[in-house]
Amino acid sequence: METSLEASGIHSGGFGRIAPTEAEEAELSALANFDEIAARIDDHAEGDPAIETDEAVV
Repeated sequence: METSLEASGIHSGGFGRIAPTEAEEAELSALANFDEIAARIDDHAEGDPAIETDEAVV
């Protein structure tokens, strides 16, 4: 009998986790930043001058 705390190849189907490349990490980081700025723009009142400041960043 064999025991292990890790899942065997049968459970993972022989596939492991794929790590993103540096370029993909940079793209994901940029998208997260875009979402944050978009949320700030949505939170501004209509006509608020800060909207133009945030839109310039995008």
